[in-house]
Amino acid sequence: MLKKLFSFTIAVSLALSSFPAGAFSAAPLPNIFNADAVNGYAFVTEASFKNSAISVFNIQDLHFNIESQKKIFSLLEKLNESYPDFELYIEGASEDSDFEWVYSSLGKKSGDVFLKAFFDSGNMSGAEYFAAKFGRRINSLEEKNVFNGNLLLFAELIQRRPEIENLIAPLETTLEKLRNKYFSSDQKKLFSAYKKYRAGTMQDADYFDLLKKESFKNGIDINDYPNIALYVLTSGSVVSVSQKKLQAQMSSLFSDLKNILSYKQYSELIAVSNNLKDRQALVSYLYSNRDKINLTQYPELNKFIVSIALSDKINRLEFIGEENTLSSDLSLKISRDENSKNILFMSRFLDVYKNVLMTSATSDEYLYYKNNILKFKALVSQYIADNSLAELNPVEIKAVEFNDTNLKR
Repeated sequence: MLKKLFSFTIAVSLALSSFPAGAFSAAPLPNIFNADAVNGYAFVTEASFKNSAISVFNIQDLHFNIESQKKIFSLLEKLNESYPDFELYIEGASEDSDFEWVYSSLGKKSGDVFLKAFFDSGNMSGAEYFAAKFGRRINSLEEKNVFNGNLLLFAELIQRRPEIENLIAPLETTLEKLRNKYFSSDQKKLFSAYKKYRAGTMQDADYFDLLKKESFKNGIDINDYPNIALYVLTSGSVVSVSQKKLQAQMSSLFSDLKNILSYKQYSELIAVSNNLKDRQALVSYLYSNRDKINLTQYPELNKFIVSIALSDKINRLEFIGEENTLSSDLSLKISRDENSKNILFMSRFLDVYKNVLMTSATSDEYLYYKNNILKFKALVSQYIADNSLAELNPVEIKAVEFNDTNLKR
């Protein structure tokens, strides 16, 4: 049988490990996706292996999220047990590399301590840590000259961020005045929530509860945004769980498990959950075996486990897109005239425009920028007599070059 070759594309790199976390996300993720909620980003998003001796897996990553990096490390570690010869490719690497220099400089014991501390501090990706621990080579995916050139352009644009902020500030102030003039009270409330959510100053539950209520009031079916609908359902269930009862029922279940499960089954649970410390593995096991352990006897725990398990079915990238689409659709729905629609467009587009210039735009944001920049500039000229967009043109040219290169990469 032909030997399978596994290559893993992880969207993080040594060269990028010092980039600011804010540069990689347009909107925050709800707390149901954080470590405390037993969820994360590191999972396989694409697998290709049919009719071929080569299998390629793509693993979705969340930059600078230590829980995601730990999950990536664990996934690679498990796959290595069955496929020890797979090749590792990391997006952002412009040269093949390894970590032999660490051990040759520090020795095995000190090298292990150093690398673990570096990884635990969030300065090393899960893929890099795997490569270091298992002596694996990191294969590059980048053209060195293109990558290094764009890295220098990135550094230049970062240095110009204060200048960009200062030039955009008057435009933000003017748009705020226009919103006060043209927006209805409902539009003001929704836009305020939109901005607070992105700034991280509004609780997830409050924001999505507002979207849900406003959607219902204005005839928008939230089920047309399936990941949002699933989030609202599962997060509502989690919030309604009594923490006191949950803790009591968890203690009761763990006491009962040795009698419910066979010795072999209980040993397997202990192994896969790292002695019940890996909460995601524990939740997955309890959900998969809920009938066997009669989880309904523990109603609060059952509600919690089922909700968290269902939340794992949410596609995180689609969720972010749906949130942006729903908030936009809702805002347009309650716009009372053409002026308010134009002001809404400029206000929301300005965030994208700023992200592009500050090198913080996602690929979807940049494509949106490319498709709508002329409309934005035309409306700015129509509504704002004195604007600073012309002064930003040299920066914009460089930002376009940077983002175009990123898309090609």
